[in-house]
Amino acid sequence: MNPLYKVTRLSAAERGYLLEAYLVLWLIQVMIWGLPFRRWWALLSRMTHIRRAAALDSKRVDQLMLAIKRAQRGVPRATCLPQALAAQAMLARRGQISDLRIGVVYGGDGRLLAHAWVISDSRVVIGQLPDLARYQLLPLRELKNLNNFT
Repeated sequence: MNPLYKVTRLSAAERGYLLEAYLVLWLIQVMIWGLPFRRWWALLSRMTHIRRAAALDSKRVDQLMLAIKRAQRGVPRATCLPQALAAQAMLARRGQISDLRIGVVYGGDGRLLAHAWVISDSRVVIGQLPDLARYQLLPLRELKNLNNFT
């Protein structure tokens, strides 16, 4: 089925979410590719600052996350980290508190694997895996204090 046909079947709000998700994912991807960690982390920290206090209902949160999952198909290498960062930015823009989690675990072949996900209202809204409990969380709160980096 033609992807454009699928987009035309979405509601106006869902099309708006999809466009926003696509633009935010591209912005995040370009920042990750082109800026040092310190710079893009500082920019994203500002983007994810809660602007309003009104919380979203779970249906709207689900629509936003679905838009990110759809949009990531059109953004090269939009893996779990850009998706989680986009989710946190889009939720924060709407006043929804969320928590970015990044964890690591050793895979079966001995390689270190990393994964990013977002929790909002006590549930994983993006990045759900069946074995998230195995991941050792990285201390992201300390990363926000960029004075620790040289």
